[in-house]
Amino acid sequence: MRTRPVDRILMRLDSLFDGVHEPSQVVTEVGRLSTQLVLQATLDAEVALYLGRDSGEQRTVGKSGPAPGVRSGHRVVMIRTTAGPVELWWPRLRGGGGFVSRLYGMQTIDVQPLAPLVVAAHVRRLTAAEVQDALTRSLGTTPLAVSPTTLALISGRVVQECEAWGRRRFDGREPGSIFFGAAPFAAADGSVLVAGGVMRDGRPTFMALAPGSAESVEAWTTLLADLARRGLRAPASFMNPVPSALVTALARAFFAPAS
Repeated sequence: MRTRPVDRILMRLDSLFDGVHEPSQVVTEVGRLSTQLVLQATLDAEVALYLGRDSGEQRTVGKSGPAPGVRSGHRVVMIRTTAGPVELWWPRLRGGGGFVSRLYGMQTIDVQPLAPLVVAAHVRRLTAAEVQDALTRSLGTTPLAVSPTTLALISGRVVQECEAWGRRRFDGREPGSIFFGAAPFAAADGSVLVAGGVMRDGRPTFMALAPGSAESVEAWTTLLADLARRGLRAPASFMNPVPSALVTALARAFFAPAS
């Protein structure tokens, strides 16, 4: 089975927490790859609507024959953004004419509206309306480029992709060495907290993202309590120095007596 482009980006996100990457660069790379994920999910949703089916689904056959267009791999393209070039996997299609995106053209994409979506996907439910608004501001789309109905459908699919990524569970997975960091997030206001690490099975894993600062006990507690609800157990060790606020939050989230 072919690996979906968004899954390739998710694997890159996970790999940041292998203990080899420089801790000071991890948050920056999380921001860059997260924005890339939203842009790729948007492209994939547009292609799926164009073809009338998701990747891996069989073509429907009607009175006029099979639905046109067959996915035939991808080619890597670089699109211009306000944060620099971003790599996307553009679909190759056989039959039914070539795919021409109505969202991605020659414009420079503004990543500023996308960063809040990335953080929100980890702390609450996104709505298709706010994703549609962010994409409209980011891509500079107009009614002549894509209909509001189509953009709403694309936005709904992006919500599903982001939530599956941001709300995944960790039941049955034992954490080994964990990385916790806080730093300014690409194009977002303020700082974010990031958690990830190497599980006992040896696989690096990106775990969580939340707004806050390294000195905030409340922000760390909120992030860790959410991880605990998603099935994560208390970490065995840490990859980087742990601030005092995080020590307090760990005790609250994992070792406080049940009420």
